[in-house]
Amino acid sequence: MDKIFRSMLLVALLFTLSVSTTAFCSGEFMPTWKVGDNWMIEAKYRNLISQENEWLPPVTWKFSVRSEKVINGEPCWVLHISPVKRGKLKVQAVLFLSKKDLHTVKKIDIFPVKGKAQAKAKEFNAARPSPLFSDESMIPYDLPVFPLSAAVKENDANSTSVGLERAVSVDNITFVDKVAQSWKPVNGGFEISLHDPDAKGEIKQIWKENAPWAVSMNSNSVQYQLIQK
Repeated sequence: MDKIFRSMLLVALLFTLSVSTTAFCSGEFMPTWKVGDNWMIEAKYRNLISQENEWLPPVTWKFSVRSEKVINGEPCWVLHISPVKRGKLKVQAVLFLSKKDLHTVKKIDIFPVKGKAQAKAKEFNAARPSPLFSDESMIPYDLPVFPLSAAVKENDANSTSVGLERAVSVDNITFVDKVAQSWKPVNGGFEISLHDPDAKGEIKQIWKENAPWAVSMNSNSVQYQLIQK
């Protein structure tokens, strides 16, 4: 009987560890994934040509944790992002994110040039942790630095803020930019602000417990909602 109980307990423990949820261990916050997880976001884009506050029809993006791979000695999740039901939209991305804390080790942006798909790879310096910004990609895969600490009380007017450096290598040339991240607990999750002064300005995200990705994001040019967990 004791052996049966121990076996049942082990199965329950393994099941718990395999479920993709959001971790609040020791007051820290970050999503956890496993191979095979997928979710979708519905993003809409401001019409930058129009003088009015006009938004273009939404694009749905599918995020898939396809595999695991070691990049530069770092065990990573391989996250593929592609459009849903947009065969002519030749825009995709592959993110290699550390299994330890989801910091970006490498990213590959795929985009059309004269009708043909081209790929552009960037590698990141782990010694300079930084949010991931989608930069010129239309896929809003912007990602904060994890884990987040619940250092302030929920709904407190103050937030935790850190200044960071983004070090990106392209063709063996390293570029370093100053960026910033701030956050505070709200309604069972976190409100996060990412700021890149040279790109999209301020990006606001809401991350929630048990969600694999931000449930919403707002910037001057893009908005999205998580539509599948």
